[in-house]
Amino acid sequence: MRKLIPFVGLDNYKLFQSVQTVKNELTANGETYKEEYWPNDELTNPIPWIVIKTNSNISFFFANDKLFKIYVEDDNDFVLENGIQIGMPWDDAEQIDPELSYDDWNEDWNSPKGYWLEDDIDNKTVSSITIFIKEVLDDDVFDKYEW
Repeated sequence: MRKLIPFVGLDNYKLFQSVQTVKNELTANGETYKEEYWPNDELTNPIPWIVIKTNSNISFFFANDKLFKIYVEDDNDFVLENGIQIGMPWDDAEQIDPELSYDDWNEDWNSPKGYWLEDDIDNKTVSSITIFIKEVLDDDVFDKYEW
């Protein structure tokens, strides 16, 4: 199992790392990936994002050359420190973290412990996990991109 640590990272991929550092690690691990550029022109502070998507269901999100979010999906190999993992029954995830609250705008579940979850409504399981930097918890701080 690969541990996702909120506010820290996954394996050798640490939040706040640069794009090049993550690419070097991916290459060293034999991971193939594609890179996307998101201009974010519609935002008040239109800081572009770079998103690196691997063939192993991991997406890395960067702004100002800093990794701020790691998203994993559709793979039972990822687990949070508290035991929540992709594919587990949703009821079990709610028992592990009773502070999960639904976000209608993003259509996911938020935890004040530093992660978001998506659920598969058809089979009632956890379908994705996102970890991020602490600044993401405060929109005003995050949206300034001064982290």
